[in-house]
Amino acid sequence: MPPRPKYRLAAIDIDGTLIHGTRIISDANRRAIARLQAQGIEIVLASGRHHDSMLKFAAQLTGLRWLVSSQGAEVSDIPRRETLAKHYLPPDTARRAIATGRQLGFAIVIYADEGVYRLDAAGKIAAYAGLEGSKIAPLDESECDRKRLFKVVWCGAEESAIGIEHHPALAALDVTHVRTHNYLYELLPRGVTKGSGLALLAGHLGVSAAETIAFGDAENDIPMFQWAATSVAMPSRWTAAQASATMTAPGPEDDTALARGIDMAL
Repeated sequence: MPPRPKYRLAAIDIDGTLIHGTRIISDANRRAIARLQAQGIEIVLASGRHHDSMLKFAAQLTGLRWLVSSQGAEVSDIPRRETLAKHYLPPDTARRAIATGRQLGFAIVIYADEGVYRLDAAGKIAAYAGLEGSKIAPLDESECDRKRLFKVVWCGAEESAIGIEHHPALAALDVTHVRTHNYLYELLPRGVTKGSGLALLAGHLGVSAAETIAFGDAENDIPMFQWAATSVAMPSRWTAAQASATMTAPGPEDDTALARGIDMAL
């Protein structure tokens, strides 16, 4: 049997991976991450969440330095003193992404440099606000052009985002787009993914793809799985992610699946 690769960097998704249906990292997952760190492996959290929304999870762990946030649109250290990248939607593209989402019946949430905002009534994004776990401030749409936007999120009814990637309207938008839930669809600057953010950070740290392992659960994690030499998918309903990963953690789908995935990888 060939020797296991020597990892130097581990990228870990948050929702559905680091946590599962809660905002507290389980003891099992924290201990497993500590085992990675004890082997000299740098841990980075990589999430679709805004940088500020990720801080409450980073605070539950020790030794973290970097965050890949907003699906890779921002790569910064935790205090945001050192920023490797911030990718924004061109204003015209952002306007068309908002208008197209409205035409398709979605409510709109935007991720700006300084925070997350809703352009519609709170009730229309209630499910997303609960998932995000933080207050999403209202914003008049006329103010959008004054914001630098990482991404536009379309929020709809349950299952409204299933199959939306094939809608002809998306072909006219020069964006990267990905479904992150059955009722959520996200539009980002062209070429921006968690994978591109992870690759940028790894290059900065002098780490190769062969020395990187990625943990995730959903379709937005697939670009990380494709870049890193080793990847571990969670035992979730996102079968496309499992098909793209090197291995899948043993079930059940719960708040200790990451720990089992780390044990498998080590």
